[in-house]
Amino acid sequence: MTAIQLQLANDNLDSAEKTSSLPVFTRLERQQLQKVLAKYRKQQQDEIWKDLRETETMIEQASRMQIFSEQDRAGFAARLERLRQGLSISRNHSAEAEEIKKLRQAIERRRTREATLTQERLQQLSGEEMPKPAPPASDWRIDFTSD
Repeated sequence: MTAIQLQLANDNLDSAEKTSSLPVFTRLERQQLQKVLAKYRKQQQDEIWKDLRETETMIEQASRMQIFSEQDRAGFAARLERLRQGLSISRNHSAEAEEIKKLRQAIERRRTREATLTQERLQQLSGEEMPKPAPPASDWRIDFTSD
């Protein structure tokens, strides 16, 4: 059971399924493992569908804000539809999850680029330099041991 839990923790459903079919398990243990795998598969699928819906919402919001051209929006919508079909057909969703991640990253990059362009336009219109926001702190720590 521990080997299967480790494989599932690493999102390696295929290996977990192969391990569960090894002859070292009794019939009862195999049935229990199949229940665990089915539950994991369902959770994974639910998360991917949720990510897909959230990505669809991001695209709609970006379209309303006119970040995307109609052609871009149609391209993103077509990718989403292919993903939706793949999720309906496929049993292993790792490829679809990776594609959703890439799609979300592309949308985020576009939104960030548009925000930067908007900020630059506002600076040009105001005729003065607006202070740039401080970069997020990277790797800061609070030391509670010093006096």
